[in-house]
Amino acid sequence: MSNTTKIQSLIQLTQYISLFIILIGLFLGSMYAYDANLFISIPVSFGLVILLYYFIDIMIAAKMDRKRDGVKIGIKMLWALFIVVAIPVNMLILHSLNVEISEKAEIQQAANEKIKALRQLKQEYTSKYETYLRDRKTTLRDDIYQYGEGLLPIGDVASKNKVSHEFIESIDHSSLMAAENAIETALISFERKKFLRQDTVIFGNTNVYLAQKEQIINGWERFAINNALNDLDKHIPETFTKLNSFLNDNAQKTLTYNKTVAEKTTLINQPVQLILKHLGFTSLIFILITNLLLLTPYLIAPSIGYGNPKKPISENVTQY
Repeated sequence: MSNTTKIQSLIQLTQYISLFIILIGLFLGSMYAYDANLFISIPVSFGLVILLYYFIDIMIAAKMDRKRDGVKIGIKMLWALFIVVAIPVNMLILHSLNVEISEKAEIQQAANEKIKALRQLKQEYTSKYETYLRDRKTTLRDDIYQYGEGLLPIGDVASKNKVSHEFIESIDHSSLMAAENAIETALISFERKKFLRQDTVIFGNTNVYLAQKEQIINGWERFAINNALNDLDKHIPETFTKLNSFLNDNAQKTLTYNKTVAEKTTLINQPVQLILKHLGFTSLIFILITNLLLLTPYLIAPSIGYGNPKKPISENVTQY
C-alpha cells in the first residue's frame, strides 16, 4: 500500500469517526430541542451530518490539490457554507451537553414537583369527596333513625337529604348501626363510584400514571422525557378543571391549585435560551472540541507544497 493510499485511508477513517461522534450529539440535541419528534430529529441530524461530510470531503480534496497561487474563491465560498452548517451543529450539540450536564437536575426537580402537585391534587379530591360522603351518611342515618322514632316526618327527611320516600322506607331504621350499614350499601358506595370514575376519566389509575412518569424522569429515559413533561403540563390543569367542577357540582366543595408549580416550564426544548443561560468557559471548551472534531480530517490532510523550482547547475555556471 502506497503512502498516499495510507494517508487517504487514515483521513477517511478519521472523518467517519468524527462524524459519528457528531451525529450522536446532533441526534440527542435534536430530540431534546424538538420534543422527541423523530420525523424532525432524524432528518435534521442526518441531513447536517451529510452536508458536513460533503463539505469536508471537498475541502480536503481542495487542500491536497490546490495550486501555489493560493486558495481559489470557490474554496472561500465553501468555507463560508461550512460555517453556516456548523452553526446549527454547534448549537444542537451544545444543547445536548447543556441538558445532560448543566440542566438535568433542574429538569428533574421541576418534573418531580409537577408529579407531587398532581398527586396532592388527587389526594385532596379523594379527601374532600370522602368527607362529603361521610357527612352525608351521618346526617341521613340520624334523620332516618329519628323518622323511625317518630321524631321527623318522612317528607322532611326526603327533601333534606335529596332521597325518595321509597328509599327511606327501604332502610332498616331499627338502630343507628343498622341504618348506617344500609345507607352505605344502598347509597354511599354508589355515590363513591361516581367520584372514582371521574378520578380516572383523564388518564386512568393515578398511582400507575405517576409511577410511570417518575420512572421516566428519575431514570432519565432520554427519548421519553420530553413527552413526560408535556403530558404533565397538559394533564395537571385539565385534571384540576374537571375534578374541581365535578366536586363543586356534586359535593359543593372546591380544590386548591398550585399554578406556579403546574405552569413552570423547563428549557429542555429551548436551545437558544439554555445556551445563553449556561454560556461560559465550559461552553466555549465544548464548542472548541466540537469544531476540532469537525475539522480533524481536514487538519490532518497533507497539503501539497510548491517551492520555487531549482535552476539547473549548468545555468548557474558562467560561460566563458
